Amino acid sequence: MNIFSKLSLIALVLFGNAKTLMAQKTACSYDEKLKAYINVDQGPEYPGGLAEYGRFFFKNFKLRDTTSEFQSRVNVAFVVMKDGTVSQLHIPGKNKAKYSVFDKEALRVLALMPKWKPGTCNGKIVPVYWVMPHILEPNHDF
Repeated sequence: MNIFSKLSLIALVLFGNAKTLMAQKTACSYDEKLKAYINVDQGPEYPGGLAEYGRFFFKNFKLRDTTSEFQSRVNVAFVVMKDGTVSQLHIPGKNKAKYSVFDKEALRVLALMPKWKPGTCNGKIVPVYWVMPHILEPNHDF
């Protein structure tokens, strides 16, 4: 079994972006370009929570190209829509042409996610921009 067949998530660091996590102490703010809120009262939640998210991610994360150089961190950004679906999946700060096999596989897996519990602003359900950093380590038991 090669090194890449046993990838596991050792941490989901900063579940969501820091602005969203701190949003309970700030006013809601909307980003016109993203068509989503970046600060909310209550961030979106994956069904079953963080542990269930990790199980889903690594149940579905499969590398097809094991000749690539190992990448230990993959940041994935997306918008959790008002109905809980995920849209606008991308790797922040990277052009699609520069996506690694790890980036592409993380995006593929996240496109399979079930609906989330959407975020809220002033008690109203709103679309929320969310960033999920992933730390990957070869041969680590999850």
